[in-house]
Amino acid sequence: MLRAAKHRSAEWERRMAHPFPRSDPSPHSGSGCHAETGDLDIIELMFYTRSCKDHSRMDRAHDDEGGSRLQLRLGVAVKIMGRGGMRVADERRGMHTPHLSLSLLMLRDVLLYLASQQVGCYRLPDAVLPVRNMDLARIAQQLAACRALLAEVGGLAQRHAIRLTIHSGMHVVVGSRDAAVAQRGLHEVTALAMLLDALGCGPEGVIVVHVPAAQQALEVCADRILSLPSMVRRRIVSEIGEHGASLAAALRLYQLCGVPVVFDTLHFQHNNPERLPLAVALGLALATWPADIRPKIHFSSQRTEAHLRGAQGDRGNHVIAPRAGQHADYINPFEFLALLDAARGLPPFDIMLEAKAADLALLRLRADLAQHAPVIAEEIR
Repeated sequence: MLRAAKHRSAEWERRMAHPFPRSDPSPHSGSGCHAETGDLDIIELMFYTRSCKDHSRMDRAHDDEGGSRLQLRLGVAVKIMGRGGMRVADERRGMHTPHLSLSLLMLRDVLLYLASQQVGCYRLPDAVLPVRNMDLARIAQQLAACRALLAEVGGLAQRHAIRLTIHSGMHVVVGSRDAAVAQRGLHEVTALAMLLDALGCGPEGVIVVHVPAAQQALEVCADRILSLPSMVRRRIVSEIGEHGASLAAALRLYQLCGVPVVFDTLHFQHNNPERLPLAVALGLALATWPADIRPKIHFSSQRTEAHLRGAQGDRGNHVIAPRAGQHADYINPFEFLALLDAARGLPPFDIMLEAKAADLALLRLRADLAQHAPVIAEEIR
């Protein structure tokens, strides 16, 4: 057993730079052909993650000795509840055609507010750019017409160090069996990549897509992603789902086409058939990101409170239990601290909070951490 452990240690030392077999180069560095890969060996992956944590822990200790600490950046997703609620995109329908220029004006106000609250990450609404029923030529025309405003908004995000990302809608299914559905998804992802480029976003400006569960669908999804232009491909990252695709499926997609994995804590709680410990699963997801791109994860708390439906006729009040996987209004600070404990020794990453109270949940979490974990609170932006 000891001999086998030593052999495994030497093997993983050799593969530290490329934790999982995959196409080389990856979509984040250019096009490539598929590598022949086998099934994931969870034991080996656990061993690798432990090695990563050991190396990263030494790096973190070195940083602390030098007096410099990397802060965790928190972010909010789309909705803004502060200042009485703010519009975030031009979502007119019917006779009124939405336009990118109006969305950018709203986005400018949102970024100014986030900067005043020192929020470091923001998930753009996918409705910022009116993609549906527009071909890429018309989308390019809108981007060109808004060139000055795009430069202003993008510059504002850069000056205040606000990372901009996008989460594609549930209707974007790159691995769909229906070729038409998949093509519409690829069209939308391409348009969103054009938007991020026009905003001047660096490689941290990523587009999140969902992962199919079936092996055949994963292979089809990988082929479609690899067929995209490099300017689109390099921005795509995947997310594990609440149902269907688990972390293993996302890692398999990474093996096939090099797409990094966004770890989602609530989805992982509901969909972990491999029974991986939190620290191991988080480490595996972070290890898929290129060295020059800061990883991001999604964090949310499960809603536990009931909905109360009012009385109807002779019926009294009706209590409706929360759905499994439903986001809570705010973040449980003790669950958040448990995540940070699991991340001890892992590389730094950004945390997108998914809560119904949006930015108000972020501000409340900061206050809770200042009360219960003041040392950690100082390291969080």
